[in-house]
Amino acid sequence: MLTIITICQSQTFSEFGIKMGMVSSKCEINLLSQVGGSGTIFNARRNGPTMGIYVRYFDFKFFNIESELYYLQKGGEDKMELSTISQPDGTGEFLIFDIHFDCLQFQTSFRPYINFKKIDLYGIIGGTLNYLIGVRNGFSPKNDFKDFLLGHSIGLGVVFHDVFNKTILIEMLINSDINNIYSSTNVKCKTSFYMLRVGFSLYDLTK
Repeated sequence: MLTIITICQSQTFSEFGIKMGMVSSKCEINLLSQVGGSGTIFNARRNGPTMGIYVRYFDFKFFNIESELYYLQKGGEDKMELSTISQPDGTGEFLIFDIHFDCLQFQTSFRPYINFKKIDLYGIIGGTLNYLIGVRNGFSPKNDFKDFLLGHSIGLGVVFHDVFNKTILIEMLINSDINNIYSSTNVKCKTSFYMLRVGFSLYDLTK
């Protein structure tokens, strides 16, 4: 938040607002065997919320820069089929395991765009810095996970101007971590996610 405030004070900004949506994340945990080979767990997708604020600045004719600070939940799921003595191959019922990371993510993006009167189409190319707030249902204590993660994000968006006298945007992004959130001799863990968001402008100087 201090970074965003500093940007606002030092540069001419054109817009700020809020964004909220859903995250479909995947946490691939590679288990390295002592005798060779590997396996993965928690690599099924889990859904979680996201919401935050954005500030847009350096608003030129065909591109601008945007910084965001938002909360998100990411992680992964895994399941194990239950079996009994009478049904050793499985009962068709599953026990669901869920690993859950609460994160604050700061993102700055380059946004090339094309204007069509009341609609803008734009791309999103950015870098991210994640701060890990907490871990739920983890296989290790939070202190064993990295507090800060670098990542990258790409996506597409559309802005609708003057919808009920408001500027509304819709975005779809793909985000991946560059470094592992957990790393040891036998276990490597890295996350990635899809994000679908809706945004509302609270102040738009370009209108």
